[in-house]
Amino acid sequence: MRERYEDFGPTLAAEKLAEVHGLPIGVETLRQWMIDDRIWVRRRDRITRIDQGAIVENKRLSEALEPCQAMQAELPPKLRSRKAPARTAHA
Repeated sequence: MRERYEDFGPTLAAEKLAEVHGLPIGVETLRQWMIDDRIWVRRRDRITRIDQGAIVENKRLSEALEPCQAMQAELPPKLRSRKAPARTAHA
């Protein structure tokens, strides 16, 4: 299993085992075996990778927007667009 189907999910691995090797193993049984042998991890249990570049870019953007937000806050209400939704600062 580990040599040939390590990068397969349980469903595809079960299909291939039945097709190629004539081993009809239930998908859920195979899933549990793969989890026990740490070959397969459920999607919700996977560690998500965070793009550090996106975090840095977001921080730079918020710094650039601060002066614009300050200028808009100084405008009298009559000059602000009435169609635009009211926004509050997010901390």
